[in-house]
Amino acid sequence: MFFGTERTEVTLAVPDGLNSLTISGSGSAAELQLEQAEAASRYNLLQNTDMDSAAHWTGTGLETGDGIATDPNDSTAPKLQLDNSVLKLEGGYDTAKSYTQTLSVSGGLGDDYSFGAWVKSGSVSKSGSVSLSNKNTPDSTLERHCGIRVRLLNGSTEVDSKLLEANTLCPEWQFLSGSVRASGAYDTVEFSFLYDYNANESYFDGAQLFREKFAYVYDYDDEGRITRQGVVAFVSTDLSLIESLSSASREQKTSTGCFDIE
Repeated sequence: MFFGTERTEVTLAVPDGLNSLTISGSGSAAELQLEQAEAASRYNLLQNTDMDSAAHWTGTGLETGDGIATDPNDSTAPKLQLDNSVLKLEGGYDTAKSYTQTLSVSGGLGDDYSFGAWVKSGSVSKSGSVSLSNKNTPDSTLERHCGIRVRLLNGSTEVDSKLLEANTLCPEWQFLSGSVRASGAYDTVEFSFLYDYNANESYFDGAQLFREKFAYVYDYDDEGRITRQGVVAFVSTDLSLIESLSSASREQKTSTGCFDIE
């Protein structure tokens, strides 16, 4: 007899002319999904990831002009399946700005989270020092940021965190992705968009947070052309997990910008 939980899915063909769909059943369930696809995607722990409104998000340091806006190019490309609603953050040299979603999720040592988001950066170079307007000298304790961050917390104590910075040389939409592993017990997970001590304006969209580690895997032909792309979930970093791919050259890549590979 099975008393645990398991992930199950079912696919159905919707008849023409159907205008409503009811899902019912009995028992306990979590992480429910309904998608227009032939298979269920991985479960995104975040809500309102398309930035259609401020629901589920908390802003810090926000000023007039910050918040939900429309993509200035009025285009979803290359953000497939996302509309043109985005988060807009305007730079402030004296201000650290963030847009955060906090989750009551607990776990322990070795838990892996993968995360990502689309960013269109207007950030100035992050290599320069930060000087507040009320000070004549740079403040070495402050750092300029444009990117996304995940923090694992135990109460108010940070257990682990990972920050991914946008490529400031790329003026187009870029996708940041990475992972963080827990080094101890935690009871809260935070996902944040960051725009600290900056200038101009940047846009954010399509937040993702998955309780698993994964990577993009590519299969190449003899000419070095990509013949297959997939996503592989890992329980370790042992690349023997993907040895079933063909003998053509293969690489594991995680996109962290227009040009950078992490």
